[in-house]
Amino acid sequence: MRTIFYLIIISIVLESNPIGAQKLVQEGNQWNVYYPPTFEPSFHTSLIGIMNDTIIDSIVYNKLGIKQSINNEEFVFNNSYMREDSTKKVYLKNGNQEEFVLYDFSLDTGDTISFDSYCSLVVTEIDSIALNNGEKRKRMKLDGINTPYESTFWIEGIGSVLGVDSHIINFCAFDAPAVLLCFYSDDELLYPESPPSCYLTDVNELIVDPNITIYPNPFDDQITFTDTERIFDNYYIYDTQGKLVLEGNVESDLTEIHTKKLKGGVYYLTLVTDNGHFYTEILVRN
Repeated sequence: MRTIFYLIIISIVLESNPIGAQKLVQEGNQWNVYYPPTFEPSFHTSLIGIMNDTIIDSIVYNKLGIKQSINNEEFVFNNSYMREDSTKKVYLKNGNQEEFVLYDFSLDTGDTISFDSYCSLVVTEIDSIALNNGEKRKRMKLDGINTPYESTFWIEGIGSVLGVDSHIINFCAFDAPAVLLCFYSDDELLYPESPPSCYLTDVNELIVDPNITIYPNPFDDQITFTDTERIFDNYYIYDTQGKLVLEGNVESDLTEIHTKKLKGGVYYLTLVTDNGHFYTEILVRN
């Protein structure tokens, strides 16, 4: 009877705390991160993964690995280490440098976090989202202080929507930040729900067509694209969380998309043919 009572109590506690707490630093976690053009016109996608653990100065870290292609079979150690403590802080250590706090998921609304002296973020909202496997995760909206963009998001167990370690540079210093395309745990896609693509390169592996022109980028209230060969039938625009925000038909060789209702940030424009081939381009809303 006492055992049944304890099981009931445990069940009540679990149901009252539905938000999962999977560790961000866990072997098998992988982030596919898109890096836009900065000082040169090319762009690429990097696959970043948590590797095996190691001990440095009596502290247990996990190694970070990277792939530059989906055809690479194994991660290559990139001389960086990561660890996570019981207070929901995640630390990053690059080579022989001192570690620093990369994330603090214990922050509450109104709390701030700073990276060196050039970037500070303040938590403005907290809610939760459901991953593809049904788990709920804490999500934090952070507004930048003196940064190019107004806000970004962190998801507990996943990290920034800009990529696992990209927010400290890309959000704070560049006007075209990196974008988290997909997050996997043990090869299971957990986020987002329906990504337009999990791997983008400057040579699109599905369609390379010089007759496709998309402008302007960055954009304000309108996007225009030309399709002189009339290849595509539909267009879709997704935000960085994989949510479809605009869609329509391609009815001529020049299509105008009114984007006034979209907020500032990064979006994916995906053009789709009637047989399922697609072309995706990253766009930035001013």
